[in-house]
Amino acid sequence: MMFLWSHFMKQLGFTLSTYNFSEAGHGKSVADGVGGTIKGRADSCVRQGNDINSIDTFLEAVNKTKVYVARIEESDICVVDDILKSKQLDPIPGTMKLHQVVTLSTNFNKLHLRYLSCIECRDQFDCKHFQHLGGILESDRCPGNS
Repeated sequence: MMFLWSHFMKQLGFTLSTYNFSEAGHGKSVADGVGGTIKGRADSCVRQGNDINSIDTFLEAVNKTKVYVARIEESDICVVDDILKSKQLDPIPGTMKLHQVVTLSTNFNKLHLRYLSCIECRDQFDCKHFQHLGGILESDRCPGNS
């Protein structure tokens, strides 16, 4: 996931990207709210007597909320599969402890891994609030390296 994030960030021309996430047991709050909104809208449609029997009717129902849900075609999945088949990716140690990953266009071969998210220092690898420091992952098989 981190490889693809870095790969497409570079491809789309972004100069900075941070990925903030919560894993199981950490309280996802906003992520749970988005999923709950989508599920609630689909449930509401069914309660009103409508059937959701295809991806098209599902998208029609849930895209009436403030949450946009995109349809992913099989061809999109094949493109990503081809990208992944051409790489040898190593696991990132301690992923379950991470809360923020930062990458900059100045060096796509580096991911800065943080155990705590820092919004103030998101546009730099080094966080000035020392408690946010995690580690830097850099290798020949690192995300974004062609």
